Amino acid sequence: MTQILRTMFSQKYLFYTNSLGGGVLMCLGDTIQQTIELYTKVDKRGYDLKRVAHMGIIGLVMGPPQHFFYKYLDKYLPKRSGKSIALKLCFDQAIISPVCIIIFLYGMGILEAKPKDEIKEEIRDKFLVIYTTDCLLWPPCQFINFTYISPQYRVMYVNLITIVYDIMLSYIKYNDDVFGLRGEEIVHHVEKD
Repeated sequence: MTQILRTMFSQKYLFYTNSLGGGVLMCLGDTIQQTIELYTKVDKRGYDLKRVAHMGIIGLVMGPPQHFFYKYLDKYLPKRSGKSIALKLCFDQAIISPVCIIIFLYGMGILEAKPKDEIKEEIRDKFLVIYTTDCLLWPPCQFINFTYISPQYRVMYVNLITIVYDIMLSYIKYNDDVFGLRGEEIVHHVEKD
């Protein structure tokens, strides 16, 4: 087992490990979210395997940008000083987070065969919610990553944390009323009439 892990995280196979890991773990995150949905909703149709597959494909697509981003980030900011870690955190939130959110929403829209206008509308509606969630979750996780995790394990660490993030992404993506406000708006509107 140790030899398998060494091989997976060797420079020769790291790109493939990071890319495949992203796809597999995105599937796992969506499956967990669907399990939660099955236990909390009245309509229990079962698992949507097409949705799981779409999430997995997007995870595979996001793997390479993350792999190269962290590789170059470590190349140009190799130290583990406070300044270097702060810069990495800023670059992470300012560059890779928005890119991955756009890849996620746009890619899922394409896989779901949505018209471009509908995809753009979903990006407008959900980008800020996802980015805010991202800003709450990732800086502390990335602080640990940049401070304590060896460079060859960075993307896999991110992919493991991403299981939790993917549960949130799946919830936001497949829920038009993320904060449960629409029912309250209707109630308030009815009460005023």
